[in-house]
Amino acid sequence: MTEIRITKVLGHLVFLIMLVYACVFFFERMNSDTSFFTFKILSFEKFNIEAGRYSSFITQIIPLALMKLHAGLKVILISYSVSFVIVFYSVFLLCMYAFSSLRAAIAATFVVFLGISDTSMYSGTEIHFGMMSAALFYAYLEYFLLQEKTFSVTKKGLFVFLGILIILLCLFNHPSTLFPLVFILMFQAIDKKLYASKTLYILGFVVVIAYGLKYLSIDENSYEANQLAPFYNLFSILGNFIHTNSVHFFLKFVWKGVYVLPLLLFAITLGYYLIKKEYLKLSFYFVSTIGFFVLLMVIFSPGDSDLGMERNLIPLWFFIGLPFAHDVLFHEFRFPYMRPIVYSLVIIAGFAGFYRATVLYKERTDYMWHIIREAARQTGSGKIIIEKKNLQMDKLMGSWTFATETLLMSAMEGPQNAKTIYLVDNLEQLKDIDLTKTEMFLCVPFWIEWGYPSLNQEYFQLPSQPYSILENPIPLN
Repeated sequence: MTEIRITKVLGHLVFLIMLVYACVFFFERMNSDTSFFTFKILSFEKFNIEAGRYSSFITQIIPLALMKLHAGLKVILISYSVSFVIVFYSVFLLCMYAFSSLRAAIAATFVVFLGISDTSMYSGTEIHFGMMSAALFYAYLEYFLLQEKTFSVTKKGLFVFLGILIILLCLFNHPSTLFPLVFILMFQAIDKKLYASKTLYILGFVVVIAYGLKYLSIDENSYEANQLAPFYNLFSILGNFIHTNSVHFFLKFVWKGVYVLPLLLFAITLGYYLIKKEYLKLSFYFVSTIGFFVLLMVIFSPGDSDLGMERNLIPLWFFIGLPFAHDVLFHEFRFPYMRPIVYSLVIIAGFAGFYRATVLYKERTDYMWHIIREAARQTGSGKIIIEKKNLQMDKLMGSWTFATETLLMSAMEGPQNAKTIYLVDNLEQLKDIDLTKTEMFLCVPFWIEWGYPSLNQEYFQLPSQPYSILENPIPLN
């Protein structure tokens, strides 16, 4: 009993660590999509839903509530960073206490740190929330399938309806949750030998219909359609598999040590099934995980930034973490306290990957502050355009939201101190933009002109002046 209690405490500790991390590095976590989403929430003062991922409104409740209370910008940014941890911790608590599944709760903690480095600084990804929602579905099935025989017909119907709601929560978080849901349904059927379970077939049918409709409704010119485009060249990509950008990224992150832990857990789980002679589970685990890995490598073969690619592979680690938590970690060990010891080692090794991201993104933030101050000093302006050749872009990593990031960063010192810097490969990119306009904000490449009336003056008071062009290099200080 004490051993189980310690394991539970360790699970709570994971989210306490993440809470502190999210507070301390709140601005580092405001990069890329998160920066743009935050800017839009602040500008329009309402929920920001992208690509039909409606479940993301849950993580926006706290910052929006603080906006209505006229909280300061820094407080709102911290709250948005922290809100993801609070929501994830709520899922952990539901798994552990509402569905009485410590296995699922531990699997939920793996979503936070397993195979994670750069994405620890990317709070706004719906994939994280999607995997947490999948962990909730796993907890729900753990409880329902064990208690189903004791339920009345009415209660059973209500629980099936609850399962459908959780499936929709997953769907409206991210379409990639299809694969973990199918994995969970098949894993539960094999684990509990419920090959003829009506419940599993009903829920499986709902998954197929819901996600089928989702994929069929994807517009051919949408972001999601572009993401899936490489799949239609499946055989061509497989013929050049080892040379794809996605495989190069994967091998690079294995070499850097970020993916060593999940691969180790994968090997341990395979070995466990082999020793226990659970050959069906072994075959399913190996084929599904390797098959999903190949699918991800194909879909993301064009490559992306390190942060983007790491984000795309998060569902793969769910495939690995869930069976490890379900079977290996909850094996009846001969030695006392072996379970919390193993779990502690996994937590320590997982969070070690955060150190790399902390160093990179703290240096990035320092450089951004230096750019803002130096550019403002040289131009005497609060609205500046800089060609990328004049900056050390390797230190900035992703830069498409640089204008919103610099705006948020500078405005934390007060709305009247708001400044923004728009980056271009060359000035020819802006040849169709009237840079003499005084009430214009250059936002992001696909939504470049943003008028002042849309800016929330409570947080952003950009000066009424045309953009200045900085031609001098700004090296890392």
